Amino acid sequence: MRDARDLDTNSPYFSLLWCRDFAATSVVARDGDTSCGFVTGFTRPRQPDTLYM
Repeated sequence: MRDARDLDTNSPYFSLLWCRDFAATSVVARDGDTSCGFVTGFTRPRQPDTLYM
C-alpha cells in the first residue's frame, strides 16, 4: 500500500476494517500471486437483502 502514492499512509487501518466489515461482500481478483483488482459492496443492517456496490 505504501507504493500507491494517492493513498493515505493510514490505509492499513482501512484494510483491517475492510477485512472485518466487508469480507462477505468482497471479491479480490488475482493474476497468479498478484492482486490486480477488487469489487466490494455493502449490505445495510436494516436491509440485508439489498447489496450496494
